[in-house]
Amino acid sequence: MHVMQEILEDDALVFTVVCYTSSFCFVPVKGTSGLLVDLSRRTASGLSHIHFLSIPRLPCGGEVLLGRWKAGRRTQDWICPVPLLLNMSSASSTPSATSNLPVAPLAIAGSVAAALSAGFLMYRHRQQEITLPRSLRRLAPALLTRAGGQSESAHFKMPVFDGPVLYEKGANGQTMEKRLFCQLYVLDCINAAKLPQAREKLELELVRRNIPSVIYDDVSSPRTIGLLTWSEDPKHFPTVVNPLLQLEGIGDVLEPRQGWTMLGKTYSSGHEADLEDVLLRKVIRTVSMKGAEYAVWYPMRREGKFYKEKPEDQCRRLLEHAAIGRAYSAKAGVWDVRLNCYGLDAADNEFVIGLMYKDLYPLSKIVEDMRKTAHSSFFMKSFGPFFVGQRVFVHAPSN
Repeated sequence: MHVMQEILEDDALVFTVVCYTSSFCFVPVKGTSGLLVDLSRRTASGLSHIHFLSIPRLPCGGEVLLGRWKAGRRTQDWICPVPLLLNMSSASSTPSATSNLPVAPLAIAGSVAAALSAGFLMYRHRQQEITLPRSLRRLAPALLTRAGGQSESAHFKMPVFDGPVLYEKGANGQTMEKRLFCQLYVLDCINAAKLPQAREKLELELVRRNIPSVIYDDVSSPRTIGLLTWSEDPKHFPTVVNPLLQLEGIGDVLEPRQGWTMLGKTYSSGHEADLEDVLLRKVIRTVSMKGAEYAVWYPMRREGKFYKEKPEDQCRRLLEHAAIGRAYSAKAGVWDVRLNCYGLDAADNEFVIGLMYKDLYPLSKIVEDMRKTAHSSFFMKSFGPFFVGQRVFVHAPSN
């Protein structure tokens, strides 16, 4: 019996264990992390080869599950620490290279050769996982069994999570824990003839109570308006805005359209030169500026597979979007509001988008151009509903 170690061009390890008439080859396959057993290949001398998928060459530790032997309900695993494997002799293709090998890997290799029923190979990286906490040692097997697995043969590790980041980041080390929450109510009037009077009362109360807000007339409906409000404190909506909408002459005439309420918050991407302005003031300027007569508001949600794309691929797709947005802003004067709404939206949307301009057509055109990008074509799960409004009221006090 002998064990040979080789370094392949993709920097993975190959271990060949030869015992009696069987040869077990651990063969790396790029981009794969599972296990494949292939007994079909034979050498010229008739030795059987079992090919296992790749063992990444990581010097930081871990374990390789070399084999598994089952006897009735009991399961025995043969596990070799990665450092032992990595300490094996340098690349060689001759049995003479085994004379300097440590005893432990040879013993494990012998176990593998004896266990022809070994089914798969597993690598566990110690820097990515920690020992399962005591509180979860019973929960994890229960979850595995419920999913159809066999808990007695499982090896559990707890994934490492560095902890939540609850602040926003900007350029040059800026951080801030404040952000602006924005909410758009789409309000339908029970009788279109009563809408003007109800809207007038709403405007008076917004000013009297000093509630920062914008009101839009719905371009598509004679009995609908949109009410946009904002605050750094999310309690503002249930304690200030909602009681206003419950007043007589407002609450008995206007009611929120089911599924159209949009709630989101400002966020940073990490490059913002003035983080405070982006998080707390920019949205207010945009929705209240002189040229923002028309607005298109809509939620959207990405496909889950977008978040599994490589970071560089995500960046490339988002830059394509950014290039279109910058062109419309620089050449046409279109402005946008981008809010995220993870966990805040009843329909599980992820973002709320607002587009503003003095005319309506460019707002439609930018949506059309954005729709042609790879990000929108392949990675968007849903857009809308779209609220299209003409601004008829603004109350944006400086303080």
